[in-house]
Amino acid sequence: MCAAIGWQALCLRMARQALVLARLDAARSPDLRLELGYDPRFGKEGEWVLNLCSAERRCYTMVLGFRSHAAGHCLHIGCLQGPDGPDSREYVRELTRALHGERPRELLLEAARELAECAGCSHLELVGDRQHIYRHRRKRRRLAFSYDRFAAEIHATPSGSQGWIVPLRVAPRGLEAVASRKRAATARRRDMVRAMRAQLRAACVAGAAAG
Repeated sequence: MCAAIGWQALCLRMARQALVLARLDAARSPDLRLELGYDPRFGKEGEWVLNLCSAERRCYTMVLGFRSHAAGHCLHIGCLQGPDGPDSREYVRELTRALHGERPRELLLEAARELAECAGCSHLELVGDRQHIYRHRRKRRRLAFSYDRFAAEIHATPSGSQGWIVPLRVAPRGLEAVASRKRAATARRRDMVRAMRAQLRAACVAGAAAG
């Protein structure tokens, strides 16, 4: 698939070392960044690992893979995983506050949308609960995260194969429709996401052209 989308150089580089796609303008967390690379621990769920991370730890992970279809190709989300440890829930709350109210998994979704557009994908797919590799009858495990519930939150539509189709673009509500007390934070959050997407696009273009 890397050859089909013209990303041979980029994929080779990411396989050797994670590529920093964007540095985030987050409150009180100047070191937050997005990285894309390869991690064999997630090989069953996808080829590429998109990490939201800080200097101290991995914050959130999304596992991605390109798939071919009759109409072209798409980017498939095979896994979403938050931080580990007894403090993980509070850490995610702190991280959300640092991201101006943007939930980490939704930030990663915006990054995946931009990656899909950069690669010329026709759409984005999300694995379903029954479709997930660890719900296979030979590997049946309880999923800590419900992909079906997340799909409902982001207004995804059924794909017909127990998974979900996620729109590449979603028109945001006008700021005038946001409660006045939340407008400043909403504007900062949207500015952060726009800047992230621009950095990500530039990193993909530069990486694909290298070598």
